[in-house]
Amino acid sequence: MTNDSSPDPRAPAAAGAAVTTAGEGQAVLTLSGELDASRVRELEEALADSRLIVARGWLVELDALRRMDLTCAYALRNAASRLPAHTPVRIRGANRLVRRTLRHVGIDALATLEG
Repeated sequence: MTNDSSPDPRAPAAAGAAVTTAGEGQAVLTLSGELDASRVRELEEALADSRLIVARGWLVELDALRRMDLTCAYALRNAASRLPAHTPVRIRGANRLVRRTLRHVGIDALATLEG
């Protein structure tokens, strides 16, 4: 009998939302795993982080995000829509599926989608 502690590849990836700061008043929101309706509260809590609220600009890092459903995409869009008009929002690293979901909710009217 062996005790293999490696993760089950069929299990959903852990999801997360983390906020950090960068130079010149920029805030970085890093999203990872699979964000669906069961994780929207965690995402909304991250989006309410004071570092995002006072930031001069946002960078949303999505390199590690595999999937985002419409509920979470709308939460991100709604948070971005509450920013002052002069606050730039850049979204970087979204895969094709996530990019399509973000465009579906109209995020491209509020943010710049980068490769």
